[in-house]
Amino acid sequence: MMYSAIAIGGKARSGKNALAERISSLVLDAGDWPVMLAFATPLREMVRAEGEYAPKHEGGRAAMIRLGDRERAKDPDVFVKLLRMEFDKVAVFGGIPLITDVRRRNEFDWCAAAGCYMVYVDAPLEVRVARM
Repeated sequence: MMYSAIAIGGKARSGKNALAERISSLVLDAGDWPVMLAFATPLREMVRAEGEYAPKHEGGRAAMIRLGDRERAKDPDVFVKLLRMEFDKVAVFGGIPLITDVRRRNEFDWCAAAGCYMVYVDAPLEVRVARM
């Protein structure tokens, strides 16, 4: 099944969310319903449940990486499967999915197979470091 959707990839702090917010605004202005989705959302919720999440803090990021690696060892597509459920709900109700955090090959492959328009955001290392 093909959807009208956009998937944004890039390294940490490259500007993916800023671009998604701008696209969301344009989609709203065009009269459509944008819905931002992220592969990391269920991961963030898992880390919070374990009491380790601290937004915008490297300790929180390390906890997310550790838990993500643990869950992917059980099922490499665990976060793809979780996002797909949300993606399908948005599509059924006529929304435009905007996936904000494509980083891994299996995420890219799934987004491409789902018919997403793929965007890669890049920023120089010094810019990304300054955003920390």
